[in-house]
Amino acid sequence: MLVVMVAVVAIPTIYTTLFLGSMWDPYGSVDRLPVAVVNEDQPVEYNGETLSIGSELADNLREDGSLDFHFVDADDAQKGLADGTYYMVITIPKDFSANAATVTDPSPKAMELGYETNPGTNYIASKLGESAMAKIEAEVRESVTQTYAETMLEQLADIGDGLQEGADGAAELEQGASDLAEGGRTIRDNLKLLADSTLTFRNGSTQLTEGLAKYTAGVDAAAQGAAKLKEGAGQLAQGVGQLGDAAPALVDGAGKLGQGAKDLAAGVDSAKTGGDTLAAGAAQVDDKLTELNNGLAQLQSQTAALPDSAAALDAGAQLAQSGAAALQTGLESASAGAAAAREGAAQLNGGLQTLSGNSAALNEGAAALAQDIDALAAQPLPPELAAALTQLQQGAASLQQNLSAYTAGVDTAAAGAAALNDASTGLPALADGLGQMAGKSAELTGGLTTLQQGTATLAQQAPQLVQGIDLAAQGGQKLQQEGTSVVRQGAQDLSGGLEKLAGGSAALQTGLGDLSAKLPALTDGLTRLQTGVGELEKGAGQLADGTGELQKNSAALNSGAAALADGASQIGDGASKLYEGSGELTDGLDKMKDGSATLGASLADGAQQIAETNTGKEVADMIAAPVNAEEAKLTEVPDNGHAMAPYMMSVALWVGCIAFSLMYPLTEYQGEMKSGAAWWLSKASVLYPVALLQAVVMVGALHALDGFAPARMGQTLLIACLASVTFMSVMYFFTSLLGRIGSFLMLVFMVVQLAGSVGTYPLEISGSFVKYLHDWVPFTYTVKAFRSAICAGQDVSGCAVYLAVWALVFTLLTLVVFTVRAKHIRAGRPTLTPWLERHRLA
Repeated sequence: MLVVMVAVVAIPTIYTTLFLGSMWDPYGSVDRLPVAVVNEDQPVEYNGETLSIGSELADNLREDGSLDFHFVDADDAQKGLADGTYYMVITIPKDFSANAATVTDPSPKAMELGYETNPGTNYIASKLGESAMAKIEAEVRESVTQTYAETMLEQLADIGDGLQEGADGAAELEQGASDLAEGGRTIRDNLKLLADSTLTFRNGSTQLTEGLAKYTAGVDAAAQGAAKLKEGAGQLAQGVGQLGDAAPALVDGAGKLGQGAKDLAAGVDSAKTGGDTLAAGAAQVDDKLTELNNGLAQLQSQTAALPDSAAALDAGAQLAQSGAAALQTGLESASAGAAAAREGAAQLNGGLQTLSGNSAALNEGAAALAQDIDALAAQPLPPELAAALTQLQQGAASLQQNLSAYTAGVDTAAAGAAALNDASTGLPALADGLGQMAGKSAELTGGLTTLQQGTATLAQQAPQLVQGIDLAAQGGQKLQQEGTSVVRQGAQDLSGGLEKLAGGSAALQTGLGDLSAKLPALTDGLTRLQTGVGELEKGAGQLADGTGELQKNSAALNSGAAALADGASQIGDGASKLYEGSGELTDGLDKMKDGSATLGASLADGAQQIAETNTGKEVADMIAAPVNAEEAKLTEVPDNGHAMAPYMMSVALWVGCIAFSLMYPLTEYQGEMKSGAAWWLSKASVLYPVALLQAVVMVGALHALDGFAPARMGQTLLIACLASVTFMSVMYFFTSLLGRIGSFLMLVFMVVQLAGSVGTYPLEISGSFVKYLHDWVPFTYTVKAFRSAICAGQDVSGCAVYLAVWALVFTLLTLVVFTVRAKHIRAGRPTLTPWLERHRLA
């Protein structure tokens, strides 16, 4: 029995020292945990330097020593992980450094550090490896972040310099924008002047169009007059020709008429003086009458056409006179219109050539402005300034388009004006020719007036002359027909007739004398008239041809004038659009200037802020590791052995009590049964000292063998003794009452306590059923009390009271069992113990 007691006392010590010793400080020995490292990383170039994160990580792991790192290839690593040689394989992929270099790319890639464990070999080892891997990952993250931070800070410094340069450039940009705005205003003023000038030019082109319309109308009128003049000149020439052809016969007949009149006068005189001899001289009279009748008949035949010729001559002279007057008026109007048209065409051509030169200069200026704006837009600018420059580009493009339309209109108008100017070069010579023709026409008009007056007189006197000749012829014929008998018989009548004949003869002689006197002038006038009419007909033909040519050019002149007016309208519209576009351009340049000022100020502020920002290595260190976790421990647990001791000591004491209750005869007695209390005391005097002894030995052995050093050693001993007594009281009750069944139940209850006491993991992460057991099992309070005693935690009095209550309750229950059983034995009544013994349960 002594050996049994020693063995029972040693059970908790063996349980705790060996079990806790096997895992006393595993976290302090992680450096002996073999881990394979496979480095497949390929170095890359980054910012002019070689970046080899994989090699740096491998070197750091060699120096770190937190784990037992083995640097092997992929095949050996997988083989070792499978057979348990390595508990974890860390693989540095080949793109590890390459991904690290993508930090400034549009789509950076994460650095993936792979690790593989084999929990089936050892779960705890895999978890330790994961914990170590988390630390390695943090170190890698810190190292890479530091590299990133140093690079970023360097780039930030460069950005500060760039911002300062940008601020200086923005100042220059503001000055350039100011100059552009000033130039834009100058262009706007000049475009305003151009718009006003195009309005004047449009009005001038309108007046030119109206003048050309009047000129072409005058040309048409002159052409019509020239045609009429040509026609009249032809008729006049024809009449003058007929008159010239009849003039010699008229002169000859007038001479013969004069001679006959003289003969008639002589005969009348002879008749008067020889009336007495009339009868005797009848035969002679008959002969003379025959001669007279022949002469009168010849004269009558020669003068029969005289009135018609004189009337035709008078009508032709009148027509020629009216045509010459109309010709003179048309020639004077045409001469003045040609001179005015030449002057207007020259002025128009000069103005349009000037406008064409100005439009070329405007196009060059607009193109240069557009190039300056495009050059500014090509620079990296803020969105506000870029938007303003976009508006400027649109305004400049609109300005160039409007200038192109304006230039096209000016060129079209200039080409039309040049053609008009070329077409009008013959106008001065034409005007001079028309003026000379107008002078000649005036002279012709005077001559034709004189001619018409002469022809009118001739036309008036010609009928009287023909009438007289007709009367003479009739008288002669009558005289010859009646014969001399009638003469003789009518001597009286003949004398009276001879008197009248003598008067008529005198009048005839007088008229013939006047006619003979005027016939030379008439002949000379007809000669000159024929010459003048020939020149007139020739000039009228030339005039008709010239006015025809003018009429042909009139359409070209009107078309050119219309094109010029249309071009002037286009120029006016283009100039107005240019003026409006220049306003938008000026506004845009003002916005650009303001935006440049804002940009410059903002860039300068940014550069100043960056210059004032610390970009040293300590900042990079701060960015890489911005947080230093400083742990403040309310209590201190040296190692895993001290952490697991509360749980294992509780289990060890419970197991020791179960062993004692199984090995020691708690229900046997010797001698006379006195009382149940005496029976209980005989057993309690052994089991309680054993309970105390196993607790003291367990704590002492842990201290001596495993280095167990609780913060409160006395309190730890007290809790161990109280727990052992409480556990023994519970075992004493169930074993004395139920025998081995009670021991079995206590074994089961131990398992329940292992789950409900949360001695390993916190209650919050334990199974859902644990919270229903936790407050009702003794292990909960022993573990809590041991933890407080070991790490100098909270007061353990509450747990001690709980354990003392359990010990007191089960001690009283055990006394009741022994008292009842003693009474039954003394009374000779059966008890449960013999039945349990017969069934090998006691």
